[in-house]
Parts: sequence; C-alpha cells; structure tokens
Amino acid sequence: MALVNKAARLGKLGRNQEAVATYNEVVQRFGESTDPSLLERVARAMVNKASNLATLNRTAQALEALDAVDERFGASTEPQIQQEVARALVNKARRLDAMNRSLEAQRVFAAVVERFGKVTHRGVRKHVDEAKKLLL
Repeated sequence: MALVNKAARLGKLGRNQEAVATYNEVVQRFGESTDPSLLERVARAMVNKASNLATLNRTAQALEALDAVDERFGASTEPQIQQEVARALVNKARRLDAMNRSLEAQRVFAAVVERFGKVTHRGVRKHVDEAKKLLL
C-alpha cells in the first residue's frame, strides 16, 4: 500500500510527525475493511506509528498506540495480523523495560509466548523467540 510506504519513508527521513499523520490516514481510510491483507497493513501502520511517536518522545502515546493494536486485532486468527500484534506487544515490552518498568515488561513478554507460542507462522515465531530470549 502506497501510504504505508510513504509513511515509512517519512520516518526514515526524520519527518516523524508527518509519518504519524500518514499512518493515521491509513487507519482512517482502510481500518473498516474486511480484507485481511488490508487489515494487516492497518495493523502494521499502527505499530509503525507507535515507533514514530516514541522517536518524538511521546512515549505514553506510543504505548497507547501499541495497546490499540492488541485491542483491535488481538483476536485475529490471520497469521499476518497475529505477526503485527506480536510485534506490537514485544515493542511495548521493550519500551516498558526502557522505562524501568521491568515487571510489566516481563508480563508482556510472557503474554506473547503464551498467546502465540503455538503459532507456526515464521513471522509470528520471530517475535515469540525474541520474547522468550528477553524473559528473565
């Protein structure tokens, strides 16, 4: 999807505020779709938006954006969407850990392993394996 690519390029150029606005546009325009491939891109846009918010030192909003991915897509059985949910949760745990909220971070890492540990999709496995490595 061209808008997701545009937002990613804006982020790479350090134009994070514009990237956030473009990711919001993706969610607004395609968020009500029933097409799993479009919804996967919406989920990816939401995760990437959180990264840009964190870069802008808007950590609370970044955490809210990551929570929104789980709230919106956490029940999905589509592997590509599950991959984005797992990525959102691992990113959330990493942010919490960076904020010295280690106990909360560990709970989120454990939740990734518990929720997605039996999923065989390679993209999901990557995030599960990362969460396992970071569990104390």
